[in-house]
Amino acid sequence: MKFYQHGNKYAEFVGIDPFLAEIIRQIPRAANPEDDMKAKARLFSSPTADDDELAMDWEDLVVPDLKMGFSAAVARVEHDLAENLCECEGEDDFPFRLQIPLEHADAWLSALNQARLVLSARYDFTDEELSGRLQPRLTSLRELALYQVTIYGWIQELLLTAL
Repeated sequence: MKFYQHGNKYAEFVGIDPFLAEIIRQIPRAANPEDDMKAKARLFSSPTADDDELAMDWEDLVVPDLKMGFSAAVARVEHDLAENLCECEGEDDFPFRLQIPLEHADAWLSALNQARLVLSARYDFTDEELSGRLQPRLTSLRELALYQVTIYGWIQELLLTAL
């Protein structure tokens, strides 16, 4: 997979193999904490553990806006994926291409970060696993999730570079 930046208009990933295209398609699903209490706690963690009143204010006043922001970012990514992740004719082994309008980069960064946080909490990844020094073997759902976290981090890094 190669990355190109087209001025300040969009970022483009070309030469994406079908497996990696599916990992990218999974961003919205991976970002959804569903009923996983660890993932929800990671996404909406209170800034204080020792002040119950502040924690309640956080829950009432801040968490709803966080949820709305996360939801909007994921919706933007879903739309961009539907519109801009396509299979290119004439490319056999690595046929997919993704264009991300740079005006949507903040939503992408948010959704990718959310997906990474949810997956990391859901699978209890250690700091060593998240360091990127270990090669996932892709022989279990947990290892596939670690691969997703790594790929999503790489996409984040490239988007930040483009900005």
